[in-house]
Amino acid sequence: MKLTSEQKIKILHDSARKCDLDSHIVTCEKKADLQTNAERMMGNMSYVKNPHKNSYLFFDSVDACFYIERETACVTFTARWSVGSKDLSIDRMEKGVISINKMLETMQCMINELLEVNQ
Repeated sequence: MKLTSEQKIKILHDSARKCDLDSHIVTCEKKADLQTNAERMMGNMSYVKNPHKNSYLFFDSVDACFYIERETACVTFTARWSVGSKDLSIDRMEKGVISINKMLETMQCMINELLEVNQ
């Protein structure tokens, strides 16, 4: 079974809510509509029209883009840090990695549940 765009949007929205991230989901019609570096990376690695969820993951200069490629939860991630950036603390890095992992796992669980129901 191939997931529809509407199913992907619902999975992204519901996963973001469960992970305490805002639940704004973006869809783009063409590559030129991709705004952030993480969105462009997703567009280079995946289908441009994939619905996706952007997040700064509570960092100052991080850009993450969550999306679903076929039946797999994915994320692209870009950052720009400089000497002395408070984002580079172990505590903030750990919180970011935990947030990414939680979102991906939540998305994948929802994907798997939907696929099981529709078999």
